Formats: sequence, C-alpha cells, structure tokens
Amino acid sequence: MTYVFDLQLVGPTVQGGDFIGFEEVQPDLNTRADLSNIYRYGERKLQPEEVPSLYKLRKNPTSLPSYFRVQNGLQIVQKPFRDLIQKMDSRLHQFFPIEIRHRNGTPHDTPCYAINVTETRDSIVDDQSSVEKFVTNPNNTDKRIIEYKKDITVDPSKLSDIHLWREARYPGSLLMSDQLRDALKETGLRMPRCFKAKNIK
Repeated sequence: MTYVFDLQLVGPTVQGGDFIGFEEVQPDLNTRADLSNIYRYGERKLQPEEVPSLYKLRKNPTSLPSYFRVQNGLQIVQKPFRDLIQKMDSRLHQFFPIEIRHRNGTPHDTPCYAINVTETRDSIVDDQSSVEKFVTNPNNTDKRIIEYKKDITVDPSKLSDIHLWREARYPGSLLMSDQLRDALKETGLRMPRCFKAKNIK
C-alpha cells in the first residue's frame, strides 16, 4: 500500500516562520528563487551551503509533525523520521541539519533536518486518479495531484525498491510506502498528513 502526502498550501503541514542568516550566505535573490524550486520539486542534489541552517517559527507550537514544510517549500523531518528513512532507503535522500527555534527563541527539542528527495518513480495511473495538468503550457506534461479529492491509484509493481519518492510526472508530489508509515507510527511522532492510495485494478 502507498500513502500520498497531503501537500495543500494551508494547514498544519506548513509551519510559518523565517530563515535566519540565509540571505547573508546566499545574497542573490535569483539564486534563492532557484533554490526554492529545488526545495519544492527535488530537481537536483543540493550542496550544504544551499540549505538554510536556522529557521525561526512564528508560533510556539505544542508539538511539530514528523514532516512539515516551511518558507520557500523547504521540507523538514524530525530526527526519528530521518533515521527511519535512512535505514529503509539507504543513501537515496539528502539530509541537512537545520535548527528549529520557536517564536520565543527556544530551540525545538528534537533535532530536525531539511530533506531533499530526488528519487522518482512513475507509478500513478492517471485514468484512475484525481489529477490535472500542473500548468497551462500544452508542451509541458507535468501534472499535479488534487489532494482534497484523496483519490489516487498506483501501480505497485513499479515501487518494489523504494519507501519515499516523488512521482516523475508530478513534480510537487511526495509518497511513502506502508512499511515506512507503519514504522513511523511506532515512533510516537505526530504523523504527516497523508491519505491512502489504491492499487491498480
């Protein structure tokens, strides 16, 4: 079974705040805009200097999800989730330490990491899924998942060697295996917002 991350732009998956000191490391606005696309879509591997090292939340949450997104589409996981991903998808994904501070300046207790997922698979069955074109350009075949419909079908035969991935034709997507999800539940962390996909008929 496959689970699809619910990546709507509102809700607890998105934690508002600001990068601290990153403009000094990457002063060029166009460079930061290009990096934002990489954070969102995993277009290539990242170098350590291309990832912020400090993020200050606008609120003092009582808890954070095991996976959440922040400014410019950067994706964050807490250490127990990072450890599971590294164990199950050894050396497939990139992780960069990032300090998370609450609004009052106190650091978040559990270490966090920015994650860059560049691994892709092509498992979504379009004609059995709620999907649509990502852009209006007729020459661009990219699509997006309509998250609020929670209706995605995948071909599991294309997913035998991966536990966390993006769909090749869906640049804004993120999916995980049921094995990874079950292992994550055992950590006691808040689960990321996900919905269950169906297997191809």
